Amino acid sequence: MCSYGWELDKYAYTPVLQCYCNVGNFENALVVFNEMHVKGLVDAHVLSILLVSFSKWGKVDKAFELVERIEDLNISLNEKTCFVLIHGFVREGKTDKALQLLDKMKKLGFVLDISVYGVLIEELSRNKEIEKAMQLYEDMNVSGVHPDSKILSDLMSCVRDERDMIRIVEGRYESLDLKARMLLYNSVLKGLINSGSTDKAYRLLSASMGLDSGGDFNEDNLFPMKELACP
Repeated sequence: MCSYGWELDKYAYTPVLQCYCNVGNFENALVVFNEMHVKGLVDAHVLSILLVSFSKWGKVDKAFELVERIEDLNISLNEKTCFVLIHGFVREGKTDKALQLLDKMKKLGFVLDISVYGVLIEELSRNKEIEKAMQLYEDMNVSGVHPDSKILSDLMSCVRDERDMIRIVEGRYESLDLKARMLLYNSVLKGLINSGSTDKAYRLLSASMGLDSGGDFNEDNLFPMKELACP
């Protein structure tokens, strides 16, 4: 078509870009993308095709390089594309890049949903990056996003400070159903044991069962945790 002097538009380029992306031929995909950029044909949809494909094929570094160019391209990503990228970054173990993209989203005024927080907190908790996980938890509270029992349990699995445990549990158990409450309660017990506070775990379990634990339960500041099992 070009050899005949035809001027290609976005609707001619985009299917070609999509085909290259579908088969993972990113060298040619980038050639097409750059041609479109030179001609001013790149929009949010075109950018999303390339970014989502990079993420799908595990090319997260290339995806992030493209994200870094967003301001130069003068294009805004949509929320769905950002969510897909964050999940892709986490899947490839690039949590740091996922957090950087999360910061960009917040600066752009995006409303973050629970699934984004959930996948990041799960990964940070698994990696024992407690401070980062707790910071995201605080961000959730400030944003008015209510964590579910899975997020609370993931947090409880990694924290070692009992004050953090109480901060996570306090004021949350009332909104949980019995199954979710017991899941979180078990996470509290495991958290206490993992942090070396086996005696406190025993006292919490005993108090929850209405038994004498042989210690001052209230002095341990564990009353909010007891409420999980004994509301």
